[in-house]
Amino acid sequence: GECAGPPSAAAEAREGAAPADGLSAAGTDSLRLLSRYVRNLAGPRASACLAIRGSNPAFRQMDAPARAALERRTGYRWEGEGPEAVLRLDAPPPPEALAALLADIDAELARRAPFRRLSPDLVCAVLGRLPLRDVLAATEACTAVRDAVRTGGALERFCDPALWGPAARAAATAAPGAGWPDWGRALAVQSAWRRIEGRAGPALRGSLRPGLDLEEPAVAAVFAAALSGASGSVPGDLLLSLAARDGQEPSGARAGSLIGQGLRLLALEEVVDPRCASAGAAARGLLPATAEDGPFQVALDPQDGSVWLLAGMSATRKAASWAAFLHRLDHDVV
Repeated sequence: GECAGPPSAAAEAREGAAPADGLSAAGTDSLRLLSRYVRNLAGPRASACLAIRGSNPAFRQMDAPARAALERRTGYRWEGEGPEAVLRLDAPPPPEALAALLADIDAELARRAPFRRLSPDLVCAVLGRLPLRDVLAATEACTAVRDAVRTGGALERFCDPALWGPAARAAATAAPGAGWPDWGRALAVQSAWRRIEGRAGPALRGSLRPGLDLEEPAVAAVFAAALSGASGSVPGDLLLSLAARDGQEPSGARAGSLIGQGLRLLALEEVVDPRCASAGAAARGLLPATAEDGPFQVALDPQDGSVWLLAGMSATRKAASWAAFLHRLDHDVV
């Protein structure tokens, strides 16, 4: 077997001795490729990675220090000469040896990422004067920037205070370890609603209820439970959506449906009411997001937030989250 992976030729692989640690002399792209090889060795396809041809185009892209580290830290040895040379292992290295090598690679990559050395507050301060398009583009730079932007304040100024006001923030603060506020998710839900309402007719827009009153103790309790990740709680994306628009009025089905099939969006008090769940939703432990229309109902899995379209006792997964579902409503049919 041959493992697909990173850069350099068999003859080149023997050139140039790497420094003592090896990894610090390797290029960043080579380190990422080396990480792929090591992760393959540590994974279920390890048996397919016991031989690497020196002529493998991907392997040839890896520089000499990275290849030397691969040989030294895993036990690969060269067999043959010229274009037919092969790096070979008799068996995968011990898991602890691979874990240690991966940890060293990750540490070296982290050392090279300048934003990782900045606090999230400082990252957000750097991005704080940029327009939204540039802030979102910056999140593609590295995971440190993405995480700082998602939970820091770089996106806060683009979010409607009505969607994420003081009471919501207080509930988030009271939910330890929940990873909130998540400004990225709040902005995604807010943007989706703006686009959807822009396409809806006057009657349909008029059937939508105002957002949740987060000053209400009962609503705040549900909000806090969702943010804390409590079992069976309302998924965060749906709760943010309800904070923007708390479903449709009971007469809203006559004005039309944002989803189709006459499915009226439920308010929070109906979402958490077991009587509003269809037999199919109740049997699967799903939370209703719409009223029933004939055999149809849209419901969410409270464990992972995925969205399902129920037709009697059958179910079809429609989106990984309510935010993704709203995005789909904007330019597709359910």
